[in-house]
Amino acid sequence: MKWVMMVIFLIAVSFQAHQTVLNFELQEADHHRVLDGIQLASQDALLAVTTDSQTQGNPEFDQTIAIQAFQNTLAANLSLDPTTLQPFPNTLLSATPTIQSQQFYDASTTSFPDSLVVYGMTMTLNQPTILFNVQVAIPSYNSGEPAVAITVPVIQSYQSVS
Repeated sequence: MKWVMMVIFLIAVSFQAHQTVLNFELQEADHHRVLDGIQLASQDALLAVTTDSQTQGNPEFDQTIAIQAFQNTLAANLSLDPTTLQPFPNTLLSATPTIQSQQFYDASTTSFPDSLVVYGMTMTLNQPTILFNVQVAIPSYNSGEPAVAITVPVIQSYQSVS
């Protein structure tokens, strides 16, 4: 009888270990999908440079178009409603991502080179740059476990083609 109990205990422990590892792996895959989606969205936002400023050699962002491009690409990559950023049913996210901040550094707001301090690190900006901070909740696949909220800072710099 004690061997039967031991086998049942080992099966239960191995099932729990398998479930924990599977949850971790799925969350890791979701984390990478979210990071890739935010990265692609910021690259699309970076393309919102006004034509006049680009031809004059001092690229400036059209911030309204850049923010809209960011939201549209984020929505397309993470299966969100493009106007509200609400997740569609039965998709990766269950909570709406929050764009905490967006900052634009271009010829209209700064002169280059310039310094920027982000999360305690000093960066030198040599060209127009966009900074977005997005908070996203990565869901857990284990019942009863809360989603993991992450804040993703992404910085993109404009490179003109000569």
